[in-house]
Amino acid sequence: MSSLSELAEKIISKLDMRGADEVEFYGLKRKLIQASISDSKIIQITEKSINSYGVRIAIGKRISSYSSEDLSPTSIDKMIDRMIRIAKVSREDKHWKGFARGYSMGPETEVFDEKIVKISHEELVELISSAIELSISSAKKAGASEASVTGGNINTTIDEIMIANSHGEEISGKVTAFNLYYYVKSSKNGKESTYNAIITQRNLDEKKIMEEAERAGERSVKFMNVKSIKSGKYQILFMPKIMGSIIGVALAPAFSALNIQQNRSPLKGKLGKEVLSPQITIVDDPYIPWGYGSRNFDDEGIATTKKRTVTDGILKSILYDYYTASRENKSSTGNGVRRSLAANPQPTFINLIVETKDKLSMDELISNIKRGIIVYDTIGQWMSNPVNGGVQATITHGLYIENGEIKHAVKGAVLGGNIYKMLKENYVGASKTKENIENIYSPAILTSEVDVAGE
Repeated sequence: MSSLSELAEKIISKLDMRGADEVEFYGLKRKLIQASISDSKIIQITEKSINSYGVRIAIGKRISSYSSEDLSPTSIDKMIDRMIRIAKVSREDKHWKGFARGYSMGPETEVFDEKIVKISHEELVELISSAIELSISSAKKAGASEASVTGGNINTTIDEIMIANSHGEEISGKVTAFNLYYYVKSSKNGKESTYNAIITQRNLDEKKIMEEAERAGERSVKFMNVKSIKSGKYQILFMPKIMGSIIGVALAPAFSALNIQQNRSPLKGKLGKEVLSPQITIVDDPYIPWGYGSRNFDDEGIATTKKRTVTDGILKSILYDYYTASRENKSSTGNGVRRSLAANPQPTFINLIVETKDKLSMDELISNIKRGIIVYDTIGQWMSNPVNGGVQATITHGLYIENGEIKHAVKGAVLGGNIYKMLKENYVGASKTKENIENIYSPAILTSEVDVAGE
């Protein structure tokens, strides 16, 4: 296969000859190792290379896009024909001012791990087998009579990315990633409960893997004594990963300039105003070493930047890609991110970091709970509404607390509320430590007066 640079040059040249006014190319070479877990064993491990590309073109103010893993000349010629036809009949975008220009890089950060490059299948199997054994032993140590890892997946990726345009600009970089997800099931006296181990990071950190494996085993025993609770208002202590997951759905999209311009964000018109608790600061930091979203240029080739979007509760800035910035005659903040190779970039966080002034221990947070629930995991939080900040989720792993004392496990209760109210007037405190779920880093956060529908 030709290099990404040669492929880009070929495609851009052909589209230019066919009448495209502008062309943008995004190429991806990926080496992927995948492993599947079942019954506490790795049952399959595969390795493959995927070469793919995405192209966007503009004819006047008419845009079309396309992506493919087929790099054959015939496929490329068909792609070019299709893109030209689509662009000519597409509706004009009155706000269109061209594809991103001025490619550049921000400061270097650690995103490429040689351990991931060099690890063999046998070494990966040995590492994950050790993690599985640790999860099982920690579950039994915590009181389970039987424990197993029922299923899951692990993958490592090595990505080479290249962006080019018809103005002669080109930029490239390499990143790695490690993802682990598996369920630990424990049983005792005829009762069962589960918990999941999750790791999403750019490097292969054996210590972190083992810490997560041990914690998943310990927690898999916590949720056997399930009892229902009555409907009402409760204090809720969101553990870091589930807090991050909810923030990612209900809060993060509101900082997008596109959503603000399209009246789909409650932050519209709020710059300089208090939107969260004065205890909370939110930072977009693309340069966290091994951060899951870390990078020094975005998906449009623009240098990423570290910025505070919220400082002490006050909205200080929003996130722009090239398109949304040009609509307001501003510069991109380096936050253009593609959801797929053919998708238009949209402004979003590179790494969202929740910082808090109060940094409490978990014991201190729990001691503040008079009547509440520690929520470790939920389902349905992805249905939360970023347009108004509405949150709704069903608790799958929770512990009911009275006067700082754990009483029993909770499952099936539905919590609801508004993310801004939770993180402003009802905010109580946050933990010292953070955890990440993909590119969102959050502490545990305690909030009050949350509606819970129980029995």
